[in-house]
Amino acid sequence: MCRFVNKAQEMARAQLEIAIKLGDRVLQSKCRTHLIYNDIQLGAFDVARAKLMQEIAYANELGNKELCSVVASALHFCERSREVNQKLEPVLKLRSDKAGDVEDEFYRIRVVQVDQVPVL
Repeated sequence: MCRFVNKAQEMARAQLEIAIKLGDRVLQSKCRTHLIYNDIQLGAFDVARAKLMQEIAYANELGNKELCSVVASALHFCERSREVNQKLEPVLKLRSDKAGDVEDEFYRIRVVQVDQVPVL
């Protein structure tokens, strides 16, 4: 859980390097899946789905049920994120006189379910 996507990617790549050096194929796949979550956060749903399908095939090849579950969960998250993303409206960028435009690399999914739409 990292605030900055680029830092999360760096950490996942470093973890993947270690997994490769250890020769741990399951851990390698988990690290690649972690990288794919970054693709999802960035809205690259088609890219993420294609990569996850490869990871599912790999997990099935290894016959590792836990890994299959991890990757299937990521695929579910990808598809649900895609659905939510299609329903969301753009958010206006706010300007603060003191700080100028606020920019960050916080990619968050915010889903709020309400019974009634508030009247503004």
